[in-house]
Amino acid sequence: MTRDEEQRLNEFGARVRTLIMKYRQLQEDVSTLQQRVAQAEQAAVAAKADAEQAREEFERLKVARMMSIADGDIQEARARIDKLVRRVDKCIALLGA
Repeated sequence: MTRDEEQRLNEFGARVRTLIMKYRQLQEDVSTLQQRVAQAEQAAVAAKADAEQAREEFERLKVARMMSIADGDIQEARARIDKLVRRVDKCIALLGA
């Protein structure tokens, strides 16, 4: 083997080693990125669950508020009717006297 051939073979071997190192580095990068994607997916699932829970709680609060408003309206309406009945009774009492 000539000196030129040996030099080319050494250069080829160096390039192959460089490619192998780059390949291994890329494998590590891919593994790291896959872990990050898995973590992001878990975070998205957790955020979705939190959002769903918040939506359900909001719906319950909305229903509770509507019920409390309805109860308040009923009490207010009863008070008005009672007041009107008393006024009608007074008018009847004045007419009968």
